[in-house]
Amino acid sequence: MDIKLLQEIYESDAIQRNQGILDEVQPFLRGLLNQFIERAGKRFPELYKFTVRGYESTLRTTITDLKNPKYAEKKQHYGVRGFVELVDESYFVEPYYELLLPKLNLELDLAKKRLKINTYTDFYPLQVGIKKGNADSFRKIIQDLNEGIDIYLQKDDSLIEKNHFIDELIKYDKKRLRPHVGFGKIILLEDHINTEQVIEQMEVMYEDLQDLFNYLQEEAAIHRQAIHFFELFKNSKGNYNIDLFNNTYQVEIGPTHKEKTYFFQQTFSVFQNEQLITKGAFDFLTRDQLYARETFGINVFKNNFKYFQVRSIIQGDKKEQIYLTKAFHMQNASEQNESLQTKLIEVLRQEGFEMDGKKFYVGTYDNNKMEFTESTDTIQLRLIKAALIFAKIRGVFQVSNSHTDIILNELEQSDNDVKVYESDLNLEAIMDAIHDSSLTYSMEVIRDFHLNLTSLDDKHFVILNGISGTGKTQLCKQYANAVYNIGAEEVNPYLRIIQVRPDWMDATNLFGYYSSFEKRYMKTEFLDMLLCANHEQDKPHFVVLDEMNLARVEYYLSGYLSAVESKTPIYLHSEESLDGIPKELSIPPNFYLIGTINVDETTHAISDKVLDRAFVMTLSDVDLESFWNKQDVAVQQLLGKEWGLLTECHNMLLDYDLHFGYRTLSEIIAKLQKNKELPEIYQMGSEEAVDRSIAEKILPKIRGDERIEGLLVNWLEWASHHFGEKGETTRHLERMRKELERYGAIQFWR
Repeated sequence: MDIKLLQEIYESDAIQRNQGILDEVQPFLRGLLNQFIERAGKRFPELYKFTVRGYESTLRTTITDLKNPKYAEKKQHYGVRGFVELVDESYFVEPYYELLLPKLNLELDLAKKRLKINTYTDFYPLQVGIKKGNADSFRKIIQDLNEGIDIYLQKDDSLIEKNHFIDELIKYDKKRLRPHVGFGKIILLEDHINTEQVIEQMEVMYEDLQDLFNYLQEEAAIHRQAIHFFELFKNSKGNYNIDLFNNTYQVEIGPTHKEKTYFFQQTFSVFQNEQLITKGAFDFLTRDQLYARETFGINVFKNNFKYFQVRSIIQGDKKEQIYLTKAFHMQNASEQNESLQTKLIEVLRQEGFEMDGKKFYVGTYDNNKMEFTESTDTIQLRLIKAALIFAKIRGVFQVSNSHTDIILNELEQSDNDVKVYESDLNLEAIMDAIHDSSLTYSMEVIRDFHLNLTSLDDKHFVILNGISGTGKTQLCKQYANAVYNIGAEEVNPYLRIIQVRPDWMDATNLFGYYSSFEKRYMKTEFLDMLLCANHEQDKPHFVVLDEMNLARVEYYLSGYLSAVESKTPIYLHSEESLDGIPKELSIPPNFYLIGTINVDETTHAISDKVLDRAFVMTLSDVDLESFWNKQDVAVQQLLGKEWGLLTECHNMLLDYDLHFGYRTLSEIIAKLQKNKELPEIYQMGSEEAVDRSIAEKILPKIRGDERIEGLLVNWLEWASHHFGEKGETTRHLERMRKELERYGAIQFWR
């Protein structure tokens, strides 16, 4: 191919450039790859089984978007390269795209005038290679690579010297960075591309990479077995009964869903007589970031019960019996730990568990048949029972009207079960984690929240304002959990959400006080978090003051604000013999304070003194489309008509800033869904169900004066059309319209 032609294509406008790549570059690259397969296939017959994938569909989409004024400006720089690859799909199964194995790729970059011939891999197989037990053999594979093969990061093509490659991988691993790595050659183009020479280089490279290919293939085979292990549990959703502590509990195991990249979760709920006792989840980590292994676990009562690595079970050709152990490790309480451990073993036996010393039996996995010898729901129910027993011994799970104190914070997990929390304030990782969740936040909101929290090195204070139910508190929780790379609903020890009370009058509500009567210091949740932040200053600690303006903010927060601004410690007490609480305490730079506020007749205005020291964000936008798209397909199909009515209602209120938030939407949808599950004789029709939901969840918050007269008129006409003159919404709106004419102001309440 003539380089002048490539230059002409590159210098064309965006549409012609993409069309030129589609018409000229892609066929040329596919031709090179096909010639390579024909020539090298005699020596490497597996080449005929691989799939050739290209860039054509992306180019066609880009061309279509460039013709659309809505996207044209944004995509002007798109389309500067052609790309084809040879992929081994023999291990692939949806949706685990890490099982696609690239074999050989050709990338022609028009902007940089170069041809890249390479293969690449994501970080995890390399991470497995550097772990203990694999390091020597993996190091030899790398050292034996031909000198003509470069190693570089796929993201920016920065080269890594072969002799330093293992050390660099270890550094990336410690920093929780997971770059894709390429192996190959980059050829700078001059006058023309010599097809014969390129194919020869492809042959040489493919041969030189055989040991690496074999390693990646073996790793993919093991990973595929682990994926199969996870897949066995997907079909066990349903309703079950378990007998425990002389009671019968109902267990509802739900479907498996993707929480974020490499993390799938199957939730379950435990009921007694239709009363929810707790929720939990089975966690499937197809790529554990810390240990580079596939991990299966269960959590209940928002605490991790047990996690284990799947590879220890699936590697082999025999039946593997799975025994697990769980220990108590409260600090400075060895006798108590031993006593609780003895009691746990005794209760497990009483409840019918097979024991081997301190270990309890979970199930048997047949590696030849690649299945359990029992049904997977039996395995899961056994794990749920064990988790509930452990929670009961700890005092978290109360049964038979037991009033044992909850001791969630006393337990320190054993070395085998310890959860290592690593923080990362990288916006890209945070953005991915939050977008993978079920909640709806725009990129702009997340970015602005991140900048407001982190732009100042030693002062972090953000106030979130907005209508009720727009996810202010949930945004704080999602962000903090994303920083620690944990699931959206998982308990984060570095986050505390504190509900502000209307009677907070001074700083003691935050920092506590010394009681001369009780001879002890009366601590608070806020002080606990501040002490932890001082103890672990390498990790960010987040405190959310929920509905912070229920009390006068400047009354209780002024001491904190002054300490942050002046960088002086806060005085706590003067006692000499008080352990655990220092006389004074500084606000460390890893302490992040967030307040949420609503503005109504029950709240107070916030003074300029407070506002001057905070970033204030308003969250009032409600993205209906994104919210609806994140609902299950079954819900969308079931409630399509109802959703249309809710959308129309929301849009009418939007012009008057009286629209409703995600919480209201979620709760209405839950009611509408429950209505559909009732026996037909009791079910409401779609319109009646929406009518009553509006009357019960939306209308009670409507208040105003003559400025909303137009809304009432339009809303009343809409309600009459859909719900009739006797509809709940219609009747309330007619009454409110008359009251507006009579009094000049209205509210829902009479």
